[in-house]
Amino acid sequence: MSQTKPNRGTVRKRKQNGENNVTNFKGTKGESPVASTGIEVAERVAQNKKAKLDQFPAKEFTADTNVPVSFAGALLSFVEHDVRMPWHVLLELDKFKVGLKTENMLTRMAINLMLRLVEGVRMDVIHEGIPLIEPGTKAPKNRKVGKLFFNVPTQEEFLQGEFDGSDHPDLIILREFIKNRNTQLKKKSNGSKEKPRKKNDFIFISRDKMARLFALLLGIPAQDFRRVSLDEKKVLTDRLHYFPNSFWNNCMEEIPDRSATGNAQKSIRVFKNRAFRGINVNEFIVLAGDAGSPERHFRVIKKVSPEVVHLRELKDYRKKSNALRGVVAWNEAQNRGIDVLFDPDVPVVLLYGDVGTSKTFLAELAGYYQMMQFNRYRSIVAARVPVPVGKKELAEVPGGVEEKMRPWLQGFYDNMTILAHYFTRDMFPEATSKKPMPFEELIQSLTGNTNKQKGKKGGAKNGSENKDVSIDYDLCFGAIQGWMKGRSEVVHPSTIRSASFFDQYVILDEAQDARRDVLKAFLTRFGKGFEEVLDRDGKVLHEATRPKLVITGSVQQIDNHIADGDSAFARLIADSVGQESVAQVMLTECTRDPVVKFFNKIL
Repeated sequence: MSQTKPNRGTVRKRKQNGENNVTNFKGTKGESPVASTGIEVAERVAQNKKAKLDQFPAKEFTADTNVPVSFAGALLSFVEHDVRMPWHVLLELDKFKVGLKTENMLTRMAINLMLRLVEGVRMDVIHEGIPLIEPGTKAPKNRKVGKLFFNVPTQEEFLQGEFDGSDHPDLIILREFIKNRNTQLKKKSNGSKEKPRKKNDFIFISRDKMARLFALLLGIPAQDFRRVSLDEKKVLTDRLHYFPNSFWNNCMEEIPDRSATGNAQKSIRVFKNRAFRGINVNEFIVLAGDAGSPERHFRVIKKVSPEVVHLRELKDYRKKSNALRGVVAWNEAQNRGIDVLFDPDVPVVLLYGDVGTSKTFLAELAGYYQMMQFNRYRSIVAARVPVPVGKKELAEVPGGVEEKMRPWLQGFYDNMTILAHYFTRDMFPEATSKKPMPFEELIQSLTGNTNKQKGKKGGAKNGSENKDVSIDYDLCFGAIQGWMKGRSEVVHPSTIRSASFFDQYVILDEAQDARRDVLKAFLTRFGKGFEEVLDRDGKVLHEATRPKLVITGSVQQIDNHIADGDSAFARLIADSVGQESVAQVMLTECTRDPVVKFFNKIL
C-alpha cells in the first residue's frame, strides 16, 4: 500500500497530539516520507545547537589577579569566550607565587597552566591568541574554543621600558638578554669569519616558571635547566611485563643455578631469552595461565647479562593459608609489595600510588611481622617531612621529638592499632571469641562485677575452677600494642644527618613532599648490618640483618608545591630503575571506602 504525503493540517494535528516522528522533507521524485529514527532526531538537534552556537557572539573578558589566585583552572572555564590577561596581572602573580598558603599554591598552579598553554604554540602565534584548551587534548565537538590574549609589549617597547614593572628583576635580566643578543647578531653580520648565529640560537635558561613565561611572551626562546622534563606517566608505572603461557617453551635455554642454596635453590630459575633485554632487575613478569589455571607471577632478582636473568616466583599472600597474622593482600599489587618488603637482599623499597592504596599500612605490616616472626630487625624508625595541608601550620607542639612528630605521624599510629587488633585475633583466638560486648562491659563497671574468671556452670569440682579461665582480649591487645610501641622510634628529618641504620627498618612516609636533600640524607644512612649469630649448638640466635628503608609517597598529593622543579620523589623513582638494591612497586587499587575514589576524582 503506497504512502501519501501528509498535508499541513495532518502534521499540525500530530504535533498537537505529541506525535513528532514524521519528517516533512522534499525527497526525490516518487520517494515518500518515512518516520524519523532516534538517531536522525539527535543529529538534527545537534546541528541546531551547533548553528545556534555559531551565531552566539563570543565575549572577551579581562581577568583580574584574584581570578587565577582563587581558582587555578579559571582560564579553562570560559568555554567559547576570549580572555585577556593584562601585563600588570602577571607581575602581581609573580609576587603571590612564594609561600605555603592556599593562594600561593593556587598561584603556582595557575602559572603552570599558563606556561603549558604558551609552550604548546609557536612564538609567532602567541599574539594572535592561544586556544583555551589543555595541551594534548582534542577540541570538543560542536563547541567553539576561546582564546587567551596577553597584553605584552613588543621587544622595542620592552627595551625602552615604557610599561609597568620595568624595575622587576626578571625583566631587567631579559632586557639585558635582548641587548646582548642584538649586539651579537650585529657583530656576526659585520664580516666575521665565524659561522653566524641565528636569532633562535640565543636561549634563556631559568628554573623559575614565571621568568620563562615572561620570556616566551616577549618572543624569547626559554628552557628549563633540565632539558628533558620528567614525564610522570612514563615513570610511575607498575613495572609489569606480560607473557603468554608458552613463554617457557620459547626460552632458548634454562640454566640451573648451582650457586643457590636452601630455599633459593628451589625458588630461583635462570632463563636465557631475548625478551629479557627490555626488562630490568626487580621488575615483574606475569605468565598467563591456561583455561582454569591461574596466572603465575615472577620477579627478576638478578640480571647476569641482557638475555640471562634469575627469576623467583612470588608467593600468593592473598590466600588465607599464607596470611600474615590474619592479614592478607587485597590485590596483586599488594602481593608484589609484600614480596619485595620481605626480601632482605633489597635494602630500599619505593612504594607509590594514589590516595588510599595502603602504602603506609603495607610497610608497617611487613616491618612488624618480620620483627615478630623472624627477629630480623631491632626496631622500626618512622619519619615524615612535616608539611601542612592548607593555609596555616600547626602551632609549636610541646614536648620531645616524638610528641612533636605525633600529629604528623598520626596515620602511622592508626595503622599500628589496626595491626595490633589483627595480631591479637590471630594469636589469641580464645580471647577474641570470648570478648564481652560493650554493653556487657558497661553493666560490669556499673554493678562492680569485674571478675572474669568463672568456672563452668553448676560449680567447679576437685579444684578445677581455673581450667575454664577466659583470656582478656584488652589485656592481650594492650600487650601486643605495647610491644609495637616499644619497638618503634620516631625521628625528624632535620636530625637525621649524623645517624646510621644498622639493623633497623626505616619508613619515610609521605615522601612526595620531601626535597632532594632530605631523600639523600636518608638514603646515605645505611650501615653494614650485623652478621649471623649462632649459639654453641649451632642454632641461629639472630640471622644476618641488613637495614631496610621503605619510602612511600603519592605524587598526586603534593602539598609542598615547589615552583622551580619536579618532585624529588618522582625523580628518585626515575633514576633508580634497574638498580639491584632498589625495588619499585606501584599500588593502584584504593582499599578505602568507594566514596574516597569518587571524591578523589572530582576534587
